[in-house]
Formats: sequence, C-alpha cells, structure tokens
Amino acid sequence: MKLRPALAAPLLSLLFTLPGLAEGRLPIPLPELIPIAGDWNGDGYDEIGWHRPGTSLITLCTWSLTDDPEPAPIAPLCQDQSLAAMPQPQIPLAGDWEGDGIDEPGLWNPSTGVLTRFRFENGQLERWDPLSLPTTTSRDWPFVGDWDSDGRDDLGLYTPDTAGYVLHFLDPSSDFEPIRSTYGIPGADWRPIAGTWEISGTDTDRPAFYDPLTATFHFLGSLSGELQPPVIRQIPEGPGLFPLAGAWWSGPDAIGVFDAVDRRIRLYPYAFIPTQRPLITVIVQDPDERPDLSSD
Repeated sequence: MKLRPALAAPLLSLLFTLPGLAEGRLPIPLPELIPIAGDWNGDGYDEIGWHRPGTSLITLCTWSLTDDPEPAPIAPLCQDQSLAAMPQPQIPLAGDWEGDGIDEPGLWNPSTGVLTRFRFENGQLERWDPLSLPTTTSRDWPFVGDWDSDGRDDLGLYTPDTAGYVLHFLDPSSDFEPIRSTYGIPGADWRPIAGTWEISGTDTDRPAFYDPLTATFHFLGSLSGELQPPVIRQIPEGPGLFPLAGAWWSGPDAIGVFDAVDRRIRLYPYAFIPTQRPLITVIVQDPDERPDLSSD
C-alpha cells in the first residue's frame, strides 16, 4: 500500500520505488507484496492472495477450515495466475463482479483511473470490461464492497491526503449516485477496507478505515458514516501492518492483517474484540518454497 511518513519504520524498510515514478506515472510507494482477499471457489468463505507490484502475476490461495479451527499457522495451496502484460504498476483488488458468488481479481490504475476486472475462463484469468472512473488524485486508494446489496461488488476510492472517500456503483443500470463523505485524519495514510460488520446489522458492506500508526480499525455503521458512531478497535499486533477484510468463517466479515516483516497474514475470528489474538496465521511463500499439497 502507499506509505508515507505516518507509517512505522519496520514496513518502510521493505518498500521500494517502482519504475515510472520519476515520470510521475504512479506517485505511490508500494510494498513488496500487496495482499487481497476473496472467495475464489464459491464456497462462501474468503481466502487470500497477493500480487507483486510491477509484475503480471497474481497468487491465489485456498484452504479448508472448519468454523471452529485450532489456532495454527497454515501453508495454503497457492496457484500463480497471469494478469497479462501491464504497462505500469497497478494496485490489486478483488470482488464478485458478476454476482455469481465467486470473487475475481481486478487492477486499479491510479494514474489513469481505470479499473480492469478479470474473470475465470477455463481455469485462467481473462481480462474483461475495464471501467474508467473519476478520481481526485493519483494517490486515491481503491477498496471493494457491495454498497447496494445487489450481489455485485462496487468500488470505493479513499484519498488519504484529504481523508475523503467516494463510493461508486458499478452497475450501469443503477440509479444510485456516488456517495461522498470523509473520515480519518488528512495526510495520515489510513487504509480503507469494507465488509458486513456486526455494527451495520445488514448484508450491505460498510467502509472501515485502518490507522497503521496505532494499529486501530474504525468500523462505520453506514455508508456515509453519519447515522451512528463508529466502532473503534485496536489490535494487539503493533504498527506497520496492512489491513484485509473477509468472511473467514460463517457470520459477519472479520479482519486480517499482513505483516511484511515476517511475511505472515493473520486472520482474526471477529472484528470487535480488541484483545482477540489472530486465530489463523497464513504463511506467505514464494513458489519454490511452497510444499506440495496436491495429495492432501
């Protein structure tokens, strides 16, 4: 994710500047890996994946968990997929673009404001239906959620410089106008996510914002954040982490964090228990480090 002085030193030490920054095409420092979450196989539970900025590969991982798993580190079954040649580094995300219960990757180009969505065709990812959206700056950060409960995910854009965000409805037949609001501290590099939090009481996704300096999540109870006070929870993992949201188990969505220092993704069973330790730790491995899980 884009990182500026507000983030902690451990994660900053792993950042690199991508080619093209000198030309002003992508003025966002990115970490070595950017994690995403989605339901890749349609079983109703989210798994994780990650993308290396500046490459054409995305890694999608699956696992099998019960609703009451034992706390343990796991090495999931992962597969690399090609996203075809990309002219410049882009930001990965994932959503149920077609309303079929299966999440598929997408790429957000901050310099052009184009969202490129992908779908599975014969086991491979194929590019389809790029969308051009108005942006505030090339530093807008994307996040995905279903804002109108139609079963198809939409796109939000958060501008850390101003703490403003806009929720776009991607269905071309939708009568909804984009929702604009603000939340957070301008210039503090908070990160947006979205999910069906317990506070909302509905199946409609709501934004949340993560302050990486204090490891604190702010969960909104409405799309605009104005109808009820947010729920604020601090996790015990410390600063410099990258937020995720997903339905790891049955029930409302919960949170996860990616620690770039030890290359672990920690998944929490609930969103609103401040002292809750992560229940599952996913080991991020390079292809040559992964165990052969095909026979399991």
